[in-house]
Amino acid sequence: YIALYDEVEDEVCFEIVVDKGKFLDKFTQKPSQEAGITGWIIHSKKTLLIRDFDKEKENLPVKARVIGEASKSLLAIPLLFNDKVIGVMSLQSYKPNTFNKRDKNLLSTVAGQVTMAIENAKLHDETFKKLNESSLLNEVIIAGTSTTEFNELIDRLIEPLKRNLSFATFNIYLIDERTKDLKVATTHGYDVEEINKLNLKVGKGITGWVAKTGKPIIVPDVSKDKRYIKGNPDIRSEMCVPLKVKDKVIGGFGYRGYKT
Repeated sequence: YIALYDEVEDEVCFEIVVDKGKFLDKFTQKPSQEAGITGWIIHSKKTLLIRDFDKEKENLPVKARVIGEASKSLLAIPLLFNDKVIGVMSLQSYKPNTFNKRDKNLLSTVAGQVTMAIENAKLHDETFKKLNESSLLNEVIIAGTSTTEFNELIDRLIEPLKRNLSFATFNIYLIDERTKDLKVATTHGYDVEEINKLNLKVGKGITGWVAKTGKPIIVPDVSKDKRYIKGNPDIRSEMCVPLKVKDKVIGGFGYRGYKT
């Protein structure tokens, strides 16, 4: 499922719920720190991996609420933007030992994409309407969980984002631990050689700032941001979020648009 958290109302809306291949009706509930994994994720801002409920239930940080058939394994990740939880993304299975650390890393990548889609939707009225209809989230989650191959995953994620969001370029950067350079892992709408000429590093430019601080950022007008390194003169706005494994930043996602 994908659940969105309304901090003002202190409510969680389960926007997308899929069980045994079927989409269920959305519903809303109050999050609880004492009972319910979703509430615990929201308040703790922590990822939870449960390989076998039966073997781990006595040592879980929170008591799980069971609705319908009980799951045997679970992977749940907070959707974080500017260190605020805006929702929760969770995969569950009726079989034990379904998920591992590799799945955790993969879901973290997908969660970053979902978070960007949500935040971008809030900034654009047209996309916000699509968010209300859950169409964009549906496409992203289905695309993002349909493969475990990194390159294929990125290609599938880009397609629904290109159709629904207005961006000119999309880049994924990975940090070279030895040199602290930001290396382009994949790009759309940009020439890799042109990006490399910018000599992006951790702490340099908007992307470098995100890589250094581990915080996402939206820059409505790059001409007013001193951190921006000019590459394409037609770019007017930028959104960048960190790519993390556990609490370690390993790279970043960058979107750029022709409009402010």
